[in-house]
Amino acid sequence: MSYNPEKDLQIYAAMVNHFADFINSDTVYYQMNGLGALGFTFPKLTLGGLLFAKHKCEFFQDQLSATQREELANVTARLTHLRSDRTVAIENKAIKETNARVRSWKWYVDDALFKPKKADRHYNTEVNARVYLHYLMAEIGSSDQANDLRKQLKLTDDAFSTIFKSSKFSWKPAALEPAFPKDPHWYLYGTPTAGY
Repeated sequence: MSYNPEKDLQIYAAMVNHFADFINSDTVYYQMNGLGALGFTFPKLTLGGLLFAKHKCEFFQDQLSATQREELANVTARLTHLRSDRTVAIENKAIKETNARVRSWKWYVDDALFKPKKADRHYNTEVNARVYLHYLMAEIGSSDQANDLRKQLKLTDDAFSTIFKSSKFSWKPAALEPAFPKDPHWYLYGTPTAGY
């Protein structure tokens, strides 16, 4: 499976276009309307998803045309401007999403501890929550609630590591590997199959 940075650029641009409404809303998963120019349905906008798309676009920008790289720079500049006076709202949104994703990751890990083979079949999808958490950790501030979420994530990661078999990059598409090195993305380099 190949990777298409043009699709991520369209997603990233759409997310930034909806960013102000999203941050001012009560929802963590914001529905974006319409289709991308390549004919795909836009995913829901989340802060973690936005940061994930931004990272991929910036990492793979050499695969974009000059016009697309200019668009990327403009979208990122707009995001920087939109973020500048919304620090508290962004942190609050990050806390909500982090809480939801830590719970989701913990549920998956709890199941994986009892059924590693079954967990392995769904890992490529379930690990998305953990990838998003990597970006969200930088957004949640240092409140007691934020620090508690960090502790919960560490405990969950520690439990997961007991059944995690380290190997090659296991996420799809494999073309994403250069953008997600083993340190700090250790959970993308293996599967939950230890002992089986």
